[in-house]
Amino acid sequence: MTKVIGTPAIAARYRRSYPYWLIDEFQDTNSAQYKFVRALAGKDFRNIFAVADDDQIIYEWNGASYRQIQSFLSDYSAQALQLPTNYRCPAAIVEAANRLVVYNAQRTANKEPLIAGKTDVKYPVAEHIQLCVYDTDEEEADGIAKEIAEHGRARWGQTTVLARTKGLLERMNAALRTRHVPSFIAQRRDDFLSPQFRWLVAVLRQLARPLDRRNLAVLIEAFNRIAEISVSVEQVIAEAETIGRSYFVTWIDSASRDIQGTQQSNLLTLLATLEVDPVSIKPAVETILAEFVKLPMGAAIDSDLAEDAAAWRELSRDIACHIGKNAPLDQFLQELQLRSKEPTPKPDTVTLMTIHGAKGREFDFVFVIGLAEDVMPSFQAKQKGDRSPEMEEERRNCFVAITRTKECLVLSRARQYRGWSKEPSRFLVEMGLVESSEK
Repeated sequence: MTKVIGTPAIAARYRRSYPYWLIDEFQDTNSAQYKFVRALAGKDFRNIFAVADDDQIIYEWNGASYRQIQSFLSDYSAQALQLPTNYRCPAAIVEAANRLVVYNAQRTANKEPLIAGKTDVKYPVAEHIQLCVYDTDEEEADGIAKEIAEHGRARWGQTTVLARTKGLLERMNAALRTRHVPSFIAQRRDDFLSPQFRWLVAVLRQLARPLDRRNLAVLIEAFNRIAEISVSVEQVIAEAETIGRSYFVTWIDSASRDIQGTQQSNLLTLLATLEVDPVSIKPAVETILAEFVKLPMGAAIDSDLAEDAAAWRELSRDIACHIGKNAPLDQFLQELQLRSKEPTPKPDTVTLMTIHGAKGREFDFVFVIGLAEDVMPSFQAKQKGDRSPEMEEERRNCFVAITRTKECLVLSRARQYRGWSKEPSRFLVEMGLVESSEK
């Protein structure tokens, strides 16, 4: 009888292999993730160091909670070490952040306020934190774009514009482009955009996991777009299982019968030997990449394909540095899955991000736009009530946004958004930047 090794045995193996654990950004863990840590650690393992800040919990909708931090302290009899000194932000921003976050009740009791530790201040104190007010959201976008443009190209690469929603960023992006300021909206990209690279990754996954039907469907559908053919996923699976042949080889035969173009035929020819000769994967991939750019005379390279090609080169280099050039295919694919599939922007480009996307980032010059009631905090949070968990999360969003700043912070609001009058955000009042009588 075969003995099945259960979870406790696997957990024990990890404890022996990794005797000391570090969990960063612990405040973002949800209940399932914390239970997973508990299962791995077992009853007696205590060599765990967790780094957390409950004032930066902005994924409460995904189950993140300050209670996880309290549970950790209790379950592991952990010692809490507070590190209140902030070496990133100028003193004015640290003070505003302290004034803001104390309005939240769902945070660790007796938590020390932040202490400003930054000494290498480059700009006058009056520029460390500023508030701009505009009549409309269109004027806000244009006004901020004008200010960024006037700062000059030397600052653009270290400038970001943060907003609560992507809609505000899209208007901001258009305003910057109008003033000839290069900018982009940063967002995690889990998949490549072009069918060529989605197909390439699916090919590699199919080689690593030959029985993966879901991936097979991605592979076939992407290549159907590339070659303008209509191979049926169901037909390939049925034929392969009838004759006892792999899905991959069966698909190559099916596609070869339907294909017309020389370039697409070359791609299939390159794949034919990969299943029986895995060593040839790396040179085959390089040849496939070369085939991708062989377009008919006069045709422009598709922008999605160009972006994906740049991202692939960067990712491949990064993964090779991380795990080695000759790492197994499955390990390469695992590392690829964890990384965003977008290329690094060109230098001197302004970065636009939602506040959630800015977590963990820092910039010299930060613009936070849309600081009006119903925008930040959101209308939905206001509906839940002033002391609701939703409102506290909105406040933490604002806290995270302003503390991305290394040098100068500009906060802005408009009196109207989409034609509707809006009062100044309560967070501006709480930071001491707007009198309560102005609301």
